[in-house]
Formats: sequence, structure tokens, C-alpha cells
Amino acid sequence: MPNPDEIVRILAEEYGIKGERALDEAIRKQKFIDVTPFCAPPRKQGEVKRCDET
Repeated sequence: MPNPDEIVRILAEEYGIKGERALDEAIRKQKFIDVTPFCAPPRKQGEVKRCDET
């Protein structure tokens, strides 16, 4: 598990985030991150998926 003090140090040094308010603001400004490519296997080209498949 990461050391919380190390995380606070990295946030301050790398991103200029110092304190909870700055961290909350940075999180609010984040753009949407699509994690779908990391969760589902890629479909083969030309493969058709039925509507009832998940």
C-alpha cells in the first residue's frame, strides 16, 4: 500500500496540489476517462454482437 506522506509529497511536487481543497478542485477539472478498452476484450473485425450479449 502506498505511503500517504509520499503521495502528498508527489502531488505537491509534480502537480502543485497542496491541501484538500486543491485536490478536490483538480479532481473536478479532470476530463472523463474511458476505461472501457481496459475492461472488455476487443472485438474481432467484422464480428457482430447480439443485443442480448454482455
